[in-house]
Amino acid sequence: IQLDLPEGLPLVQASHGEVAQVFLNLIINAIEAMPGGGRLRIAARQAGNTVEVAFADTGAGLSPAALATLFQPFHTTKEYGTGLGLAVSYNIIQQQGGSISATNAPEGGAVFTVSLPLAPAQEAH
Repeated sequence: IQLDLPEGLPLVQASHGEVAQVFLNLIINAIEAMPGGGRLRIAARQAGNTVEVAFADTGAGLSPAALATLFQPFHTTKEYGTGLGLAVSYNIIQQQGGSISATNAPEGGAVFTVSLPLAPAQEAH
């Protein structure tokens, strides 16, 4: 795991427990996408009035079909998955006023990006 978490990132307005659940789900998914090992890079940055946290793995990436239905309930590419992890994660982040998206990295692997709004006292002017 490679962390790129700059000092001094502003606070976000979100439930710690719920966001931790989403981050844990994304980390577990990334690890499972790299059964032979690999690298998971977690990077955060301020982007306007949000903080973005990107989870980039070196797994096989996501097929076009998977990308189209990724956050829908009961969609899974895992043999024993329920297909609820990303759907629940999507709803949690939406309820926090943020967004979550997925894409494939040009060099291979998947990238999930979570964007959360800054706490009111942290908003850029």
